[in-house]
Amino acid sequence: MKTIWKYNIQPVTTLLLPEDAEFLSVQLQGEDACIWFLVNDQKPKVRRVFHAYGTGHIVSDNPGKFLGTVQFNGGSLVFHIFEEDNR
Repeated sequence: MKTIWKYNIQPVTTLLLPEDAEFLSVQLQGEDACIWFLVNDQKPKVRRVFHAYGTGHIVSDNPGKFLGTVQFNGGSLVFHIFEEDNR
């Protein structure tokens, strides 16, 4: 059976997610940057790493897959969320 899971995102976030967890969305919920996945919690867990880079900040040469952008304080603080390519 599948369910939807939510996590708060930090500058670097490491999650243990069921394999094949499907990324759904990244956005603000209240004052928190959150990420949602559609998961089958019966599957084995795998490590996945996510990074939040602020606009104008240094980004690694291979930041991974871009997932989305979240804006804080009416857009005065903007972060771009990437998933490391470790599969």
